Amino acid sequence: MHSSKAALISMFIIFVASSENCSNEDSLELHLSTKTPYRLVANKEDKELKQEAIKDCIPHKLWMVVRHGTRNPSAAFIEKMTDRLPEIRDLILQNNPEPTQYLRHSDLYAFQKWKARLRTSDEKKLTHEGEDEMLELAERMQARFPNILRSVYSNTSYYFRYTATHRTKASATFFAAGLFGRHVVKDVWFPKPIKNDPILRVILFMYLIYGSTGSLTVLQIMPALAAGSEK
Repeated sequence: MHSSKAALISMFIIFVASSENCSNEDSLELHLSTKTPYRLVANKEDKELKQEAIKDCIPHKLWMVVRHGTRNPSAAFIEKMTDRLPEIRDLILQNNPEPTQYLRHSDLYAFQKWKARLRTSDEKKLTHEGEDEMLELAERMQARFPNILRSVYSNTSYYFRYTATHRTKASATFFAAGLFGRHVVKDVWFPKPIKNDPILRVILFMYLIYGSTGSLTVLQIMPALAAGSEK
C-alpha cells in the first residue's frame, strides 16, 4: 500500500453534564434531543474495513471533517443557568420532602448537594465529555483504517486543521491523542488557524464575499473557495 496522508480537520454540541445521575433505569440522557451525549448514540463498530468490502477500491488517503466535541454554553446562557437552575432545584426539594417512586434518597441528596459550577469565563470551552468524544472517535477510526491511520506520528503523513476557537483546537488535540497517545500529542504539529477559514467556515466566508448564500450556485461558490484557500 502506498504511503498514506490523512487530513484530519476539526471544527465543533453542547451538553451540560452532572456527575450526579438520576437513578431511573430509562436514562434522562437518552431524551435530550440535540444535546444527547454522543457516547450514547455513536457508531461503536470498530472492526477493520477490509478493502474486499468495496470491489476494486483500495484506500490510500482519508479526509475527515469533524465537528468539535461537546462544549460549554455561551456566557449569556451560563448566567441564565446560574440564576434559574438553583430556583428549579429548590422547587423540586420543596415539593418532594420525602422520597417517592420517582425521586429516591440518592436523587434528593444529589439535588441538595448540587450547585451551579460553570463560570462565564469557561463559555464555549470543550468539556471533559467532549474530550472523551474526540479520543474515542479517533480510536474507532484508527481501528477501521489501521493501514492509513497508523499510530506512529509523522508530520508528512498527517495534517490537522482547525478554526480559531478553544473548542476546535482542544478537539483536534484530543483527536490526535486518540491516535498517537497523550505522551506523543505534544509533538504533533498544528498550523496556525486561518481567520474566516474558507474551508472550515465556508458559510461565513460566503457571507463576507456575497452578503448572502441563499441564491448562490456551486459554480459561483467554487471559484471563491479556491481564491480564499490561497490567502
